[in-house]
Amino acid sequence: MDGLWLSIVSLVVGMIASYLVSYYFFKKSSKNKSLTPFLQFSSSPLDGLDQDLKEDLKIKYKQKEVEDLFEVQFLIANTGEKAISNLIEPLTLVLPNDCELLDANILYKNPDGRKVLISLQNQRQLIEYNFPLLNAGEFFITKLLINGSPLLSDLKFTIEGEELPPELDIKELPPEALISQKSEKRVKFKLEMFLIGISLTYFGLILINLLYGNLDRLPSLNKLGFIKFMFNLSFIDVVILMSIFPIISCLVLGVLLILSSIFNNFKIHFKKKKNTFIVPDNKNLRRIGNFYYTDY
Repeated sequence: MDGLWLSIVSLVVGMIASYLVSYYFFKKSSKNKSLTPFLQFSSSPLDGLDQDLKEDLKIKYKQKEVEDLFEVQFLIANTGEKAISNLIEPLTLVLPNDCELLDANILYKNPDGRKVLISLQNQRQLIEYNFPLLNAGEFFITKLLINGSPLLSDLKFTIEGEELPPELDIKELPPEALISQKSEKRVKFKLEMFLIGISLTYFGLILINLLYGNLDRLPSLNKLGFIKFMFNLSFIDVVILMSIFPIISCLVLGVLLILSSIFNNFKIHFKKKKNTFIVPDNKNLRRIGNFYYTDY
């Protein structure tokens, strides 16, 4: 009876463990490449002014008279699972013809040592972002000051690279996408993953104990030899032997989940929260929409 229960439980656990392991390696092998410009912040400070006051107000930026000031901030991230490198044409932001770029700079890069350079082309109508490498999850924040009042739909990001579309859609960055460095340190330990890992490991050890208790029912391999041993196995004996593989899978998956919950070097996630970005607690980097976002 113990052997029958061991067989049933082992088959169920084996199917679950096999599915999880197969799903993990399938996701690992089917990686995609994606680069996304997120609209983080935009503002037209002069829009709210009375028209008469606006006409009398003179604003200059680096000796250039500004008629209509527009500022916009983008977070540009590798949202795929492959590194982006060896681009044929760099990431380029195209401004409308009635707009003039006043200033463009990189506010932040993650990781800090990642090389991202800005170059201006076509009389400052094209802003090129040159980077030799941007790994999965890495990003940078860029801010632009523009003389003009462009619609956000008029701003175009183009690029030429393997597995990348020629034009990138601009997406709005939700407030919850920005994670402070302090918050990331608090949630580094993943309790749910740790408990699942402990459960799988404990369950695997129980199955090993059941398996060990049923080994004496198997024919003797030493006395019969391999061929006779195989022909003398009953159905239950075959299931008991086959249960070794799901039990090992269960133990391995459990140990990996435990390690993954503790150390960031292990990248196993049942529910990966995509498109979240860790930034310093700096108000210039954490502006969302038309306000400064703070998480607690």
